[in-house]
Amino acid sequence: MSNIIQQNQSYRRGLILGLTIAESVVLIIFALLLILTTLLISKDSQLKTCQSEKQTLAEHCHDTDELLISLREQNKKIVALEKKISGLEAELNARIQKISSLEKKAADLEAQLTKLEKVRQLLERINQQIPGDQALSEKLDVLIKQAEAWKRLVQQLTKSQAVPDEQIQGMLNKALEKIGTERPSCWVANDGKPQYIFTIELRANGVIVHDNAIRPEEQQQLPIESFLLGSEMSYAQFRNAAEALRSWAKEERADKQSCVFFVRVIDRTPANQKALYKNRLRIVGEYFYYFEP
Repeated sequence: MSNIIQQNQSYRRGLILGLTIAESVVLIIFALLLILTTLLISKDSQLKTCQSEKQTLAEHCHDTDELLISLREQNKKIVALEKKISGLEAELNARIQKISSLEKKAADLEAQLTKLEKVRQLLERINQQIPGDQALSEKLDVLIKQAEAWKRLVQQLTKSQAVPDEQIQGMLNKALEKIGTERPSCWVANDGKPQYIFTIELRANGVIVHDNAIRPEEQQQLPIESFLLGSEMSYAQFRNAAEALRSWAKEERADKQSCVFFVRVIDRTPANQKALYKNRLRIVGEYFYYFEP
């Protein structure tokens, strides 16, 4: 009996919570396995989350790269636009300066026109009281018409800010051809420029008229038989011949309007007699519009 009690006591010494050491170890290992499994499941979930975040970041990086490329392209366009804007600003400033210059010229011309008009009115009053030089009055009228033509041209250019430079130059050239001409050219080329019927050599004692032979058929209808073409004429002979042609050109008929012929003038007077040349040139100007090369 005592042996059985001793055995039970020794048996109880090997128990932990009623379990043997082996059973306790197995239980601990099982608990550790459960904990490890829980940790593995948690780590796997975290790994999936990290992979998902990595994928999202990769997509964001791709979008960022595309956005960066787009921004670079936009930056190039902006730089090009800035250069274009700078060029337009420079062109605009140049046009503003041109317009300012034209406005100043218009103001000056208007002032000159006012002065010329006052002089013309004064001359008319003088002519009414004392017969004066009609040629002087006609010259003054020409100057007034010149100023009026320039005034209209400058006002038109100042209003037309979008007119290209080539068109402005063309308008100026066209105006220059008309300045000083009360009547249009009798012969006009296809480009609108006047054609020159004669080339005239001015000499000390006479004049030589050369035929340019531009329109031989039309020229046969003109009263030019008094011109000694190619030979030297006295200035009295030249006046008589030129007066007949001027009278013909001045007449207005159904098939033509009043006009003036253009001629080229060549100076053959001595180098020390330029005052004489100017005097001879005025004689030509009484009958023709002339051009000095």
